[in-house]
Amino acid sequence: PWGKPAARMRELILAMRAIWANWYEGQPLDFRGEFYTHTLMTPM
Repeated sequence: PWGKPAARMRELILAMRAIWANWYEGQPLDFRGEFYTHTLMTPM
């Protein structure tokens, strides 16, 4: 779980940007990476 810290941090930032784009711009949430996957968001 401790390998590739820079890659994990970069992907975390990209995942958060995808979540924020869903919240503020209504874009569909479909983030799939090596470490994180976010595809489901409850309606707001």
